[in-house]
Amino acid sequence: MTTSAFFFRLAWVTAGAAAMLTTLFLILPAIKQHTGFAAGTVLLFALVCTGLFYAGRSAAASSAKTAFTNLISASVFGKMLLAVAVL
Repeated sequence: MTTSAFFFRLAWVTAGAAAMLTTLFLILPAIKQHTGFAAGTVLLFALVCTGLFYAGRSAAASSAKTAFTNLISASVFGKMLLAVAVL
């Protein structure tokens, strides 16, 4: 995947999530107090995806055979820890 294709798709997914959150906040005004948390998690998602894209690109080009597999394992574990930390 090219860098421009990645950022194009990430922008669409992020915009879609923002649109759904905005609609949800309009439909259910009682949850507006969580706007900062929702925006923060969407931005964190975009940052994590960007970091993993560049790390995966580097690992795929690496001469070490297990670099990409190790990255996938570490990213899954890291995302689980991040989810627990956020909650």
